[in-house]
Amino acid sequence: MDIVIVGAGIGGLAAASAFAKAGDRVTVFERANGVDAMRCGHDDVDPDAFARAGLPLPDGSVFKRDWTFVAPDGKMRGIREAHPDVTVGRTALDRMLAERAEHAGAKLVFGVTASNAIVRDGAVVGVRADGTEVLADLVVDSAGAFSSVGASVAALGVEQCKDDEVFCVLRTFFER
Repeated sequence: MDIVIVGAGIGGLAAASAFAKAGDRVTVFERANGVDAMRCGHDDVDPDAFARAGLPLPDGSVFKRDWTFVAPDGKMRGIREAHPDVTVGRTALDRMLAERAEHAGAKLVFGVTASNAIVRDGAVVGVRADGTEVLADLVVDSAGAFSSVGASVAALGVEQCKDDEVFCVLRTFFER
């Protein structure tokens, strides 16, 4: 099966690895010019999530038991967790996931923007990537809550995120 994944974030790269390991032909389109250009910063994650996924902790990860933050009332608050999260650098995580996806056989294409889904007879049959039509048996939109690919299937009845939502998940399944 030919699979196109839009977005090389955590979800897109994890899906790419799984599909490629299953023997599918996978192409991932990412608008950033490379893994190191995708994002920076860190995420605080339950380390058990890595164990459940069969992944090692990325290089440079640090366990974080104590949290200090400014509460809405302006006062400093602290939390000490019995089960500490691990602070994971996004670039290290992205590199690790990209390497795993490529090792499984997925093709990662950087510097390409998938702008909309190609819909024929009520089904998504591909994407338009930098103006080129790319057909696929399955399209996975992992470009985020405000993805233009997701928005392009609104005519099919897919609920879109509202402007004031902090987080939105779209799950859309089409039978061919």
